[in-house]
Amino acid sequence: MCIAGIPVPIYQSEEELNGLRKLVQAARPLAILEIGSLFGGTLWCWMHDSAPGATIVSVDTGVQSLDYRHEEVECARRLWPTWANSFERTLVPVRSDSRHSDTVRKVGESGPFDFIFVDGGHDEATVWADIENYWPMVKPDGGFLALHDIAYPDQNPVNFAVGKVWREFRVRTRGWSEILRAENPEGIWGIGVAWK
Repeated sequence: MCIAGIPVPIYQSEEELNGLRKLVQAARPLAILEIGSLFGGTLWCWMHDSAPGATIVSVDTGVQSLDYRHEEVECARRLWPTWANSFERTLVPVRSDSRHSDTVRKVGESGPFDFIFVDGGHDEATVWADIENYWPMVKPDGGFLALHDIAYPDQNPVNFAVGKVWREFRVRTRGWSEILRAENPEGIWGIGVAWK
């Protein structure tokens, strides 16, 4: 899927992404963490929308060589340093599983974060691990975390449990909101935002 102005494919609703980008632009974050970058479309947005001199950490494993997107993803990833240089941002790519303790430790060295975007694994255990590992790294008093795919239905909780996790997680947070497509016939996507 393509969105005008973003140089690589991106699996986002344009309406939802624009709503989240407005929040990021208003916050002018200096420290951002993204879990799950794939082609880097949202990563490009955070580079574009963050404050000058921002540091952006990307945690992503890439895709397996047997995945039909492998070559295209690898080609797109080679663009990331060029984007960082052109936007005058510092990019810290961490090619690893977000759940590994070494990954959490390495990411923590760049925190706390003004903004965290979670769009990695979608199974219940992985989503909970990402929230439990990285929510504590959100800056207090105004930092926020966004979780993608909260509108997925619960028919396949083994592989797509983001909505279930989001509903449980938002009970624990003081402030939260949801960015959902006005017309969402597939019943998918959606972005949940939680503030500290």
